[in-house]
Amino acid sequence: GSSGITAADFERKMDSTREEALSTENGITIFASFSLPDYVLEDLLRTASEHKARVVFNGLKKGTTRLPETQAAINQMIVKGKFESPLITIDPDSFSQYQVTQVPTIISREQARFAKMVGSFNVEFFQRELAKKPDQDIFPVAGTIYPVEEKSIIKELEERAQKYDWEGAKKRAVADTWKNQWMVDLPPAQEHKEFLIDPTVRVTQDVKDKQGRVIASAGELINPLSRFPQNLTMIIFDPLNPGQLVWAEQQYRQRLGSGKVMPMFTRIQKDNGWDHLNDLREKFNGKVFKVNEQIISRFQIKNTPALITTDQDKFRITLFSEAEVRGIGAPNLSEEK
Repeated sequence: GSSGITAADFERKMDSTREEALSTENGITIFASFSLPDYVLEDLLRTASEHKARVVFNGLKKGTTRLPETQAAINQMIVKGKFESPLITIDPDSFSQYQVTQVPTIISREQARFAKMVGSFNVEFFQRELAKKPDQDIFPVAGTIYPVEEKSIIKELEERAQKYDWEGAKKRAVADTWKNQWMVDLPPAQEHKEFLIDPTVRVTQDVKDKQGRVIASAGELINPLSRFPQNLTMIIFDPLNPGQLVWAEQQYRQRLGSGKVMPMFTRIQKDNGWDHLNDLREKFNGKVFKVNEQIISRFQIKNTPALITTDQDKFRITLFSEAEVRGIGAPNLSEEK
């Protein structure tokens, strides 16, 4: 098996970070789950759209393994209901922070007040109750409740990472494991360069769920970043270049706590790969990944080191020159759009 992150893993990670700044215009957030009957969930999404409220899920739809599948299931309801999409995020941190274990749950966050009601997504009713009871924060259960069936996307990612049999792979082929791994030796960047990539993809054929219902139609355009806002940084570096290794450590420390940060190495020492990998893990708090062909191709990485960051509905790719890495040169900007 491959020890590196796959393109599918990357898409799943894209929604692990909260975007609290994108809350809502009125501070209203509605917690949802696919455990809700379809007609209830569709009504919830419509209500959120009409009242400019934020909708939050805990993780991927049960039975799906990739973010676009969950996105397509939600999009199907929006298209069927013929209403504009509200702001929708996958945000397990909010479920934990506000102790949400049943849905629907609606909360209001304002500077001077926090309030929560379980069993309703009726924004107008909630706001009337807030006005009538200005000193109350937690309101009685207001209707039918359902469990949250989605697993936290953060826990799901951790479980998938842990399932890789490192020890088994080590025992099966300690001597040859890293010699057989796909790696890439990219030249150092000679100049600072930045460009944007639009992740919008066109569905080439109808995507159907297990019941045969179309959840994404052939020809439909999907941009995961516009539907699920992200704060993601991938640090691409060559650890066999001492300067780039130091640079990558600095970038990682500076960005900790600011969204999801993923250090990704392009190659490793083949003769003592396990020891080298363990050294890298120690430098990056145990979280380091091997870049793969899909990432290199998808983001047009031709030199190292590079940063891949989310920029609204696009990805920004920044290549750093050798002089910048050594800290002796200012960037000579070369931008492509």
